[in-house]
Amino acid sequence: MICSSKKNKHKKLKIRVLTYYSHNQKPICACCGETHIEFLTIDHIYCNGNSHRKLIRKEIKKGKLKAKSGAPLYRWLEENNFPEGFQVLCSNCNMCRGKNKQRFCCVHHPELYEEQHSP
Repeated sequence: MICSSKKNKHKKLKIRVLTYYSHNQKPICACCGETHIEFLTIDHIYCNGNSHRKLIRKEIKKGKLKAKSGAPLYRWLEENNFPEGFQVLCSNCNMCRGKNKQRFCCVHHPELYEEQHSP
C-alpha cells in the first residue's frame, strides 16, 4: 500500500506533466477529449515507447534517475524539460492507437484511419 504523501506527490507530478503536454491547459486526451486524470496517460507519438522505457530503466540502474514510487516516465519528462514527441491520451485511445500505430485512434477519427488504409 502506497502511503498518502507518496500518492499525492505522484499525482501532483502526473498533473504537472499532463498539463504541460495539454498545452498548459487542463489535462485532456488529444484524441477524444477525456479529462478524468485517472484515465489519462502519456503517449509516445512516434511509437517508440518500448525502447524509451528501456532507456529509462538503464538510467535508473546507473543512478541518473531516482526510482522511488511513481512513474519514472513522468519524472524523466520533467527532469528533461518536457521534450517533444509526447502527447496526452486516455488509456482507451492509447491502447487503440498503439495497436494501429496511428497518430489518433481509429474509433474517434475513422476518417484518418480510412484515409491511410483505402485502396
